[in-house]
Amino acid sequence: MPCVTFIANGTLAKAGGRFLSLCRASAAGGGWTPDLVVTGKAADGVAAARKAAENGADLVVAAGGDGTVRGCAEGLADTGIPLGIVPLGTANLLARTLGIPADPRAALAVALGSREDRRIDIATADGALFTEAKCVVVGNSGLLPGGFTVLPQARIDDGLLDIGVLAPRGLLGWPRVATRVLTHSRHQDRQLERFQARTVEITAHAVLPREVDGEVVSPGRTLTVAVRPGALTVRVPAGS
Repeated sequence: MPCVTFIANGTLAKAGGRFLSLCRASAAGGGWTPDLVVTGKAADGVAAARKAAENGADLVVAAGGDGTVRGCAEGLADTGIPLGIVPLGTANLLARTLGIPADPRAALAVALGSREDRRIDIATADGALFTEAKCVVVGNSGLLPGGFTVLPQARIDDGLLDIGVLAPRGLLGWPRVATRVLTHSRHQDRQLERFQARTVEITAHAVLPREVDGEVVSPGRTLTVAVRPGALTVRVPAGS
């Protein structure tokens, strides 16, 4: 039988026994041999996914928030082993972009049964950010928590990164930028500019905070982000 490794964020899957039992039952019902790994933090997903790939897993299912999914995606990049997603976090941006159901049973059904495999790009970041800008957003999906879209042209499989540079000025600066985001406006000026590239290098005049998929990482002065086209295979609902 094919083998599936479930990598679950222990913090979010505290329902522990119930959720893991659901994973076992879903795997058995679909003819899979399951292996279950519970991680202590999102970053552990990288090593867990790499180990699963080395041990011959046919499928890895990430159960958690965007951090867990990001870690598993990094561990599986360029392996060809598909990634299934069970969204258990707060934002679940990639799952929402791909149309994966929020209900765990339905998400498991997509990962283990009624699904398609789709190759998407991933971005790798090294190093942190900012210029005259107040905020710089780099990604290959434009969706933000709350349903806002700051990068309306972003596509997860076009081989490009999308960059949004926010530099509001004056008392009405932020409300004007916010209005454009909320109305999905593609108008550009010095307060909100958008670009596309395969590699992005950002330099700041001071050490500033950074965030990756909702997870705060160490502050820094520089950030380099590069796209790896088609590096990840993900399971999505059939016909999506």
